[in-house]
Amino acid sequence: MGARFNIESQRTMTEPIHTGELGIVEAVEKLLATIEPKGAEIMRGYEFKTRICPLLTRYGFELRYQIDGLCDGKDARCVMQRRTLAKLTNALTGKGAIVALVGPRGTGKTYVASQLVIDRLWA
Repeated sequence: MGARFNIESQRTMTEPIHTGELGIVEAVEKLLATIEPKGAEIMRGYEFKTRICPLLTRYGFELRYQIDGLCDGKDARCVMQRRTLAKLTNALTGKGAIVALVGPRGTGKTYVASQLVIDRLWA
């Protein structure tokens, strides 16, 4: 058999290797120009789902309590939850505390506790 012809050996050291119409840098820049940056709200939701929700699960909060923000309604239950969270946030400014939320069933004690944890995780 004859000698194998190798195109690579025929190239000079200064000859560029073409990767297509554009160079790598230009191709990446063109690709990045087509990607729209995500808004702050979308990024917050992504961070909540990827960083905070796994911690809430580890801390024992069920999926239904893994919501970023208390209810925003004007009914008495929502108003009471927001007031309770505000009082807790103002009272618990340092590190380390034992808190007991006491009240009738269905008033939002666990929601308030989960929001306190979520607020601390965002900080």
